[in-house]
Amino acid sequence: MTLMTETSGIISICRLAENLDQFDFVPGVRIPEEYGRHMIQESGHFDYDENLKGFYDYRRYGEQRIQQEGGQFNECGYVVYQGEVPLEELMRGTSEEQRQGPQMGGLSF
Repeated sequence: MTLMTETSGIISICRLAENLDQFDFVPGVRIPEEYGRHMIQESGHFDYDENLKGFYDYRRYGEQRIQQEGGQFNECGYVVYQGEVPLEELMRGTSEEQRQGPQMGGLSF
């Protein structure tokens, strides 16, 4: 995930670690066809039917998902950021919540 976020320095790495729950990682998947196969057969998002195996276009589905998600392949697998705050903003630490500063009882400090 550090390849996807281009982290540098301890602060960026800490931000990444604090937000790992906002990333999905599929290990061992390196090409769109493998990602499409994973999504259709193993992800639990679909009812996979072995009798229709020859009719699934794994490559095309994988390419479509990757384009929609903005995920990336690296030497370990496929990574996609699923958070709501833009990734660049998250890594800079400039989300709206962070700009407002700590709050307690409705008061900003």
